[in-house]
Amino acid sequence: MGVQILADVWLLLGLAVHVATIVMSVVSVAVPYWMNGLYSHFGLWSYCYEYESATFTSKCYSVSDVDAITVDGLFRTTQALMCIGCIVTVVEVLLIFALFFMVVRLENRKYALFVTVIVAFIQGVVFFAGCVIFLSQKSSYGDMDTDWAHFLAWASTTTSFITACLLVIHYAMNREIYDDE
Repeated sequence: MGVQILADVWLLLGLAVHVATIVMSVVSVAVPYWMNGLYSHFGLWSYCYEYESATFTSKCYSVSDVDAITVDGLFRTTQALMCIGCIVTVVEVLLIFALFFMVVRLENRKYALFVTVIVAFIQGVVFFAGCVIFLSQKSSYGDMDTDWAHFLAWASTTTSFITACLLVIHYAMNREIYDDE
C-alpha cells in the first residue's frame, strides 16, 4: 500500500503557517537587529557599529567581544531558548509531514496528532520565554529601541500557537478519521 495523503484545508493551513514560522524564527535568531540605537544595532550573536571609533570599526563583532551590552546569564538564556525553539520548529514540521502523508500507523495517528499539537504548543512557550527574557533586559541596553528581528521572534511565537490551534481544528473536523480504529 502506498502513502496515503490526509489533507484538508486545516492541515494545509497548519503546514503553511508552520513553514512561515520556520522562516521567521531562523531569520530572527540569525540577524543582528533585535535592538537598534543611533550608531549601532545588535542581535543575539552580533553587535554592529555603524561608525568608526578608537576601539571598533564600522562592522559587526561577537556580542561577547563588545562592552556596550552585558552578556549575562539572561542573555545566554535568551540565546539558548531561541535556538531550542528553532530546533523544535524543525521537529514540528517533520511531525506535520508525517501526519500529512499518514506515515504513522493507523492505530497511532490520533496520538501522533496529539504529540504534534503538544510540540507546537511547547515551541510557542519556548519562543515566548526567550522573547520575554530578552525584553526584560531592555532597560540595560540604554537608549536602544526594539528592532524588527525581535518583532519577528514575537511573530514566530504567535504563529507557533496558531499552528497548534489549526491542528486542533483539523482534528475536530476529521474526528471520524482519527477515531476510526
